[in-house]
Amino acid sequence: MLTDCESKGVNHAVLTAYKWISAASGSLSIIGSSLIIYIIIRRGRSQLSRVRNRLLLGLSVVDLLSSAARALSFLPTPKLTACSYGIGNLSTCAAQGFFVQLGMAGPGYNAMLSIYFLMTVRYGIESTIIAKKYELLMHAYAITPVLTTAIIGVAKNMYFGAEKACWFLDVCQVLGSCPKANIWGNGQWVVIFTAVFNVLNMACTIFCILATYWSLRQVHLAIQRHAFQPHAQTVRHRRPPMVEFAANESFKQAILYFAGFTLTWVWTSIIVLVIMFGGAPKLVSDQVWYTLSMGLFLPLQGFWNFFAFICPMVSAIQRREHNNNVSFISAVKKIISGESQGVIERRRSAPRCDAVIDIQTRVGENAEANCDRSPEPDISLSIVTP
Repeated sequence: MLTDCESKGVNHAVLTAYKWISAASGSLSIIGSSLIIYIIIRRGRSQLSRVRNRLLLGLSVVDLLSSAARALSFLPTPKLTACSYGIGNLSTCAAQGFFVQLGMAGPGYNAMLSIYFLMTVRYGIESTIIAKKYELLMHAYAITPVLTTAIIGVAKNMYFGAEKACWFLDVCQVLGSCPKANIWGNGQWVVIFTAVFNVLNMACTIFCILATYWSLRQVHLAIQRHAFQPHAQTVRHRRPPMVEFAANESFKQAILYFAGFTLTWVWTSIIVLVIMFGGAPKLVSDQVWYTLSMGLFLPLQGFWNFFAFICPMVSAIQRREHNNNVSFISAVKKIISGESQGVIERRRSAPRCDAVIDIQTRVGENAEANCDRSPEPDISLSIVTP
């Protein structure tokens, strides 16, 4: 065993707190991803036949595996130096690093979901056409780059960890002998590639969801200009039409995805930026606040995804039941248990204007009045679900 490391890192109490915080956050993320998978597969083929649900299923599976790996914190790391706190070996470290890297497919799937909604809502491309022409490419884009780099990491023995979970790391980081502050060793190019991949996906997600929101708002404004409004109607009790409601929920969802993405990956980005500007990474990584923040937020991606996934459904239930006082917890229970599905099925057989493209073609024909007389669209509509 090597015993000449120059830095002992953070103290044992902080590492113990980091271990338990990572386990709690990872467990929440596992539960969140598992619930998304359960909600999708509960109704079998009717849910799996939808492109967006298959993309969500892929996102949730990689988040589930990555969260389980991160929840173990430094336990799978090998005891190779006096500064190593793990109880594993090189094989367990490689396994953890593989699934942590595989979790980087999450931002790719988020980007593909945002592109899917942009194609269906803004450009009116049918879901069946997307399934035939683009879906395979969407899955390949999200999973192939990270799966390839994850396999390379195992094959080239690039994974290591001491005080944190195993990922691309060189033992020189523990020994304090990394040349030019390159703590990633031979895996440096993989880290840079992964960082660029994540930044591109984040930018794509934000742009597509905001573009979708803008399209819905434009449709709503066009409807307002042409719809018949009785003089006696009071603005104070005005109920937002479905298009406006969907636009608002789309914007809220964009904020939730962006916030979840930022809270998850900002901690790794800090280290990357410090090294890019010539700083010493241990000046940050050994800080108590940084260690505990990584333990709390880094494994939590699946939880944020579930929150963003479920919020539009909760809002739709409150709207459908004409009761904003329906609690978030009770609405989530209805969604998970399928209690609200009976009402949804009955409403599906009734006439409704649930497609934005249909509304666009009816502008000038009192579409607003026609929509208001039909039953509310169900919570499975793509414009109010992720």
